[in-house]
Formats: sequence, structure tokens, C-alpha cells
Amino acid sequence: MQPPLKSGGFLVFKSKRLNLQTPRPTEFTRRYDGGGINLYWKTGGVALRITVSKAEKAILFNSRIGKENTKGWGIEERALLPPQCSDGPVTIYVYDQDDRYQIMVGIKTVHTFFKRLDNTAPVTKVG
Repeated sequence: MQPPLKSGGFLVFKSKRLNLQTPRPTEFTRRYDGGGINLYWKTGGVALRITVSKAEKAILFNSRIGKENTKGWGIEERALLPPQCSDGPVTIYVYDQDDRYQIMVGIKTVHTFFKRLDNTAPVTKVG
């Protein structure tokens, strides 16, 4: 990803059928059956994790301090899974707005995730 995502920038993720790369399966991530996206800071912390749980009919949002996968997570936030995510192509937009990320599925905003940590640090990696 070049240049890093910073205030005023946006990322676009397209998927044919919510087949976004699923995080490495662990006890913590088994319920994320629709895949996920992590936006990382240079330090290795997760600025924003977006995961899809088709079983829960929800899109889940969180952030994490540090590199260890099971510690440092904040309180999970969620939004209802839009109908267009059940099958067919999906486009997710992440717009960096200084102190928050606006997350859209298609042209509809599904969630606003307020940055919990250093809101000036740019995202330098997507995984």
C-alpha cells in the first residue's frame, strides 16, 4: 500500500462474494466466517479491524494496541450486515476522517468507528 492511509484518504475493498481473506483461524477468530480486513499502523497495532460474521448477520469493528493477537483489543463495535452482503459482489470503502473512519458498503454508510489510539498515525499496511 503506497502511500499510507491518512486523514482525507480512503481505501476500497472489492469482493465477489464476501471472500475477503479470513484472519488466521484461532479460538478468537472462528466466528468470522465472512472474512476480514486489518489496517495496521507501522508499530504493528491494528488501527481498524473489519470482520464479517454471516452467522451473526453483523459486521464487526475493533482496534488493537501492539502485535499480540489475543491482547490489547478494545470493545467490539458492530453494525447489521447489509442485504447485499449475503451473496454477490461487495465493495467496502474506508474513509479516514481525522478522528474516525467512515465505513461504507456500496454507497451506504454502515458504521463510523472513532479512533481509539493515536488518531494522527497513518495506516501503513493492509492485511
